[in-house]
Amino acid sequence: MAEKKSNPRSSTQKKTSPQQKTTTQQPPLREDDRKKWLLLGLLGLLLVLTPLVWVGLSSGNKHTQVEKYLTLAQEYANNEAYDRALDYLDKAFELDPNDPRIKELRDAIIRAQKNKEKLKEDEMKNLLKKTAQATTPTPVEKTTTAEKKEKPQVEQVSSKESAAEQYKKYMENGKKYLANNYFDEAIKEFEKAKKIEATPEVDAYESVAYYGKKDTGKAQSLAQSAIQKDPKQGPAHYTMGKILYDKDLNDEALSSFKKAIEGDYETADMYYSMGVIYYMKKLYNDARTAFQKAVSLDPKHAKAYYNLGLTYMALNDNNNALKAFDQNLQLEPNNAKTMVNVGTIYYNAKQFSQAEKFFARAVEIEPNNDRALIKLGNTYEELKQFTRALTAYQKAYQTNPKNHLSSFNYARMLAYTERYAEALKYYSESIQQKNDYAPAYYNMANAYFQMKEYAQAEDNYQKAIQLDKYDPEPHLGLGTMYLARQEYEKALSAFKKAADLQPRSFVAYKGIGDAYARAEIYEDAINAYKKALEINPTDVDVLESLGDIYTRQKDYTNAATSYEKYIKLSQRNADVYFKLAESYIQLKENAKAKTTLLELKNRFPGYKNMSKVDYYLSQL
Repeated sequence: MAEKKSNPRSSTQKKTSPQQKTTTQQPPLREDDRKKWLLLGLLGLLLVLTPLVWVGLSSGNKHTQVEKYLTLAQEYANNEAYDRALDYLDKAFELDPNDPRIKELRDAIIRAQKNKEKLKEDEMKNLLKKTAQATTPTPVEKTTTAEKKEKPQVEQVSSKESAAEQYKKYMENGKKYLANNYFDEAIKEFEKAKKIEATPEVDAYESVAYYGKKDTGKAQSLAQSAIQKDPKQGPAHYTMGKILYDKDLNDEALSSFKKAIEGDYETADMYYSMGVIYYMKKLYNDARTAFQKAVSLDPKHAKAYYNLGLTYMALNDNNNALKAFDQNLQLEPNNAKTMVNVGTIYYNAKQFSQAEKFFARAVEIEPNNDRALIKLGNTYEELKQFTRALTAYQKAYQTNPKNHLSSFNYARMLAYTERYAEALKYYSESIQQKNDYAPAYYNMANAYFQMKEYAQAEDNYQKAIQLDKYDPEPHLGLGTMYLARQEYEKALSAFKKAADLQPRSFVAYKGIGDAYARAEIYEDAINAYKKALEINPTDVDVLESLGDIYTRQKDYTNAATSYEKYIKLSQRNADVYFKLAESYIQLKENAKAKTTLLELKNRFPGYKNMSKVDYYLSQL
């Protein structure tokens, strides 16, 4: 069982426009005709203006509704409820067919539907070989360190050359030093050029060098001076963009970077910063383009490859994400965060053995990386290595007890081993660390349910629902608990709510069927079980329940059909053989009844009702 993930969602409240009531007072009969006409004119004007008022209100509501539908579509897409997400996009499109976000999100959802996180095996194997030595993506790397590259060869400047030639050479030398992060040397060259001619160009490039030296005051002063003299100085706009970027003024920074490009100035670092801004704004296509430009200008920009990988993950393009992460590992072979993200891609593709290798390598590099330990624990669970999973979660908790996911996952594994009282302690810690984490309340409710402490279970299911109203799981938990307490109406209500939230929920429809069956409302139970089987046709428990209901209704034909389907799928339940034989007897199909009973005797020689089996055989 993998870590239960939760996407906190902001609820959108439905706003209603107040009804505007208009009343017209009838003039007294003694008023003159002029006053009558004046009032009639005012009434007519009001009737003309009222539609305009409502047009304005409608326009405002339209925008609000589009935003609501887009939010819901994104939320359902995040949870892989793609059909429902597309439904909301259709509604948004009806209101505003020109909103470009609708097409972008629709394309992403359709792509996700087709891929469903399935990767090309041969490509993945090749990448695994390349990086063999070496969940959700981590946040992008925002900052980079300017490391000096090889010192460039610069031209000698002769005093015999013209002033224009000297100026040109000093500027070219300064730019070479600047490109290789030799900021002091660059400044010296730019100062020599300035002595020949103090141009906006000199100030602009010098501002970049001073920014590289972390002298932002001097850098800002020079950049502003250059822009004031010549607004098209790209390097100066770059400097201003970086200063704004460092202050998290991202919109202003992005505007400056765009002006830098208009001024014919481009650097890998600038495109890297633009990519980070776009990523944080969830404009992943723009982020991808920016990071691609960064690595094209600097093929050794390791962090750009890392962030490009994260961006591809956000776009559900995991093949290209693996390629980008592979490039990062070639430059940073011990990057544990990259290992975790590669492992996450394999994990999501259900290639758990491959995922384990990367998570384990990340832990080897950083033994106290609690995120890697949690992911490794998730993977061990999927590989049915539960003792190792428990150890990984325990180590994650010991490494960082303040991480709510460490305590949460440790609690889950304790609960899996039926150590419910211990699990409750760590669920409580998880909630103390993050009191709005719905899965902790949900899983705590499950533990209370197993301990038959139903009041506590109900309270925590309700808290989980309050925190995440779109999650069907707490409603399913409530329904199961109410069934155990024989509160069938409440159980039905909970299961139906779960079905509303997740229309393809097998568990919800099975629960609805169970509740109706126990309440002896058989036709509704049959309908619910049939819907459950549409979703999962191979569930033998539902087939048996359906057969039992048909038997109670004395519909032995359908009962036999249900039991036959059960036995085709599983031959491990002696009772189903017995019930099928009884159905055949009622239908007077004695040959089939005899064959079924003999098979029962052969498969289950110690069957509890063997005396009855023998009696039936003696009568056939």
